[in-house]
Amino acid sequence: MSSYDIEHSVPAEQKDQPRRRPDLSTFFGNLDMIDTSQTQNANSIPLPRDISAAYRNLANAFDMMRGGTQEQGQNGLLEQLVESLMQGAEHPPTEVQGVSDEFIQELERVPKKSLKEDQSCPICSNPFLEDPHPLVVRLACHKDHLFDLECIQPWLKLNPTCPLDRQVLVKKKAPPPPPDEEEADYDEIKREVIALTCVERMQDAIVHVRNLERVSKRPSSDIDRLQGRVILAAGIADVPNFLTHEKGSPGTLILSAAETSMKWQPC
Repeated sequence: MSSYDIEHSVPAEQKDQPRRRPDLSTFFGNLDMIDTSQTQNANSIPLPRDISAAYRNLANAFDMMRGGTQEQGQNGLLEQLVESLMQGAEHPPTEVQGVSDEFIQELERVPKKSLKEDQSCPICSNPFLEDPHPLVVRLACHKDHLFDLECIQPWLKLNPTCPLDRQVLVKKKAPPPPPDEEEADYDEIKREVIALTCVERMQDAIVHVRNLERVSKRPSSDIDRLQGRVILAAGIADVPNFLTHEKGSPGTLILSAAETSMKWQPC
């Protein structure tokens, strides 16, 4: 039995249905292979075709979200996002520049009681309060940039920018500074000074030993004092290798005594 409206050709009221969010399981499955922010992919190099596929999958999902031809002109932002994603699919970057999962988890959640009736997601255009359990996040670039998490998450995984103002939401790590030439020169000079100091100390030790040989007939107390000066002046393990004396000479005896009485320390 036909209704009154049908019999009298009364147009039925058409309520706007919320836009259906497409299935993004294929997109996230592909993302797992190219997301270098994940531990398992930290050292991997994504293939260009896999990166291109991720951009194309999300572009197709957003295009499906736009609906029919009559609705396609109602959301200019979504159209811009689709065009940007298709450009990424045609010319994929060397690596995905999106944010990490930790960044997504730390996005500010907006409680339901703070939402207003006229607020809607800029991507899907669905009013937030039509969902009995809305999951809305606020981007740090502006207090009014609110999005459904299900809409903004896939975009941010490929692009670290706000869809509304394109501000970059994460800071890039600064490359390590090049080595300081002045510091390198200073280190080289320091090594040369140390080497010269060691040579000078060795030369001093040789002079002291020779002096000791010349005054070996002096009282033992004088020799002991000079022996102490030899030990203090040498101070390195290689001094005996640079000193050659006749067997049994005072220099040999003093250096031998020094080696047994103290532990030689290199410069």
